[in-house]
Order: sequence, then structure tokens, then C-alpha cells
Amino acid sequence: MSDSSISVPAVKCCKKCGVEKSIAEFHRDASRKNGLYPYCKPCQNTCNAISAIIHRERKLARQAIYDSERREERRAYFANYRANNKEKVRASHAADYISHKDARLTKGAAYAATHREQRNANYHRYRSRKLGNGGSHTAQQILSLLEKQIGKCAFCKKDIRKGYEIDHITPLLRNGSNDISNLQLLCQSCNRRKSAKDPFEFAKQNGRLL
Repeated sequence: MSDSSISVPAVKCCKKCGVEKSIAEFHRDASRKNGLYPYCKPCQNTCNAISAIIHRERKLARQAIYDSERREERRAYFANYRANNKEKVRASHAADYISHKDARLTKGAAYAATHREQRNANYHRYRSRKLGNGGSHTAQQILSLLEKQIGKCAFCKKDIRKGYEIDHITPLLRNGSNDISNLQLLCQSCNRRKSAKDPFEFAKQNGRLL
């Protein structure tokens, strides 16, 4: 009997969803007698997607364990590499900075514009820690302080809701704390005039004290 006389069914029942469908709805599989996958294409694609997710999670878990067990070893390796290839590492960093300079500047500007209070808090925390003054404050405390000052400069009472500068009442350079209790919000002009002056001295210069 010739192959042409063999009757090939035009439909097949999917073993996953149980729906009888056209054989065009099944992927080819030469290893099977009928040359088709037992699942229809949608069911097979779903199974493949689930399998990929499961294997991805297992791979990530194994990688996490591997990284954890060899973290110190890797740190030592890279520290040794950097120590023995200073010029090469420096050149690589310089090339990376140049190739991503515009993107870094754009990202930095966007962050600065939307995280002004947090950026200022980080900067003053750094300065305070460097000088050993102690004290800290958060971005939310700065916003609360702006509200307490009714959005006005602590000295000239100018509206500063669109732009203000954080001033340490007792300057950091005069051992002032970085705590919120030692902060006030000033307009740029008043903050520039006050600079690192003693608060009583500055107040006297501005007619606030006799």
C-alpha cells in the first residue's frame, strides 16, 4: 500500500485543554508517530512560558547561592586585579565615563530636580559627618520646616516656595549640629549674606538685636 493511501486525520484532540482542533493548530514533532505535539499551540506555548519562568527562578536562586558563597573570593580577586592593572582600569573607567557622560548628566539633573530635599539632606549629612558635628535630618523634615515657615524666608519673609536654601543657624564650621532643630530655610540672598557668620552677629547686623 502506498503512502498516499494512508488516511491522515484532519483534526486532533489536545491532551491539555481537551478540545478537538485542526492539525494546523499543533506544532510539528518528528519524534512522535503522528508527527505532532500532543498539546495544541496555545497550550504548548503556555507550558513553555511557565517552564521558562520556573527554570529562570531556579537559575537565579542557584546564582544567588553561588555569589553568596564566593562573594569574598570575588572581592579579593577584583581588588587584586585593580591593584595590578591600575592604568588599564583607569583607562576603562575614563572611556566608560566619556561614552555615558550625557546620559549620566541627564539622569543626575532629573534626579536633582525631583529629589531636591533628599539631595540637600545627603549633602549636609556628608558635611556634618566630615566635620564630626553630629545630627541629621530627612527630606520630609525639610518640607515640614517649609510649611512651618509658611513658605517664607526666615529673615526677609520673601516667598521661597519656588526656591530656598537650607541654613544652619549655628554654622557647621562653628560646630553647629546638622539636626533639624538647627536649621532654617532662607532665600538665596539672605543665605549668601549670612554665610558662616555667627547667628547673633548676623541678626545684629540686620537690626534684629540691639
